[in-house]
Amino acid sequence: TIANGGYRMQPQIVQEIREQSIKEEEVGKVIRSIEPVVLNRIDMKTEHIDRIKEGFRWVFQEGDGTGVKYFKNAPYKPAGKTGTAQTVYGGDDPIGRNAKGERMECYNLTLVGYAP
Repeated sequence: TIANGGYRMQPQIVQEIREQSIKEEEVGKVIRSIEPVVLNRIDMKTEHIDRIKEGFRWVFQEGDGTGVKYFKNAPYKPAGKTGTAQTVYGGDDPIGRNAKGERMECYNLTLVGYAP
């Protein structure tokens, strides 16, 4: 929603369906286009959305943000948010325990990104 300037879009995997092409370097004719659907727009000033977008870009391209080491020299302008949550498995479940049966720390890593 932030990447789209505040417009919340219906999730969509396919943009278009094409005929197959005989030539490897060409794509076939479009059989069907699937148009994006706007669900709504968040009630937020454009300048605030732009500020958040700049922060997301900073995470991937500037300073010492988590994504910088992976995206700083990308040939495009990626942006996004990373997150890490430390947790410990509990209970009697053997999953999350080492060979001695001790609980192990684990990390829940997330990355949500976009690129124009």
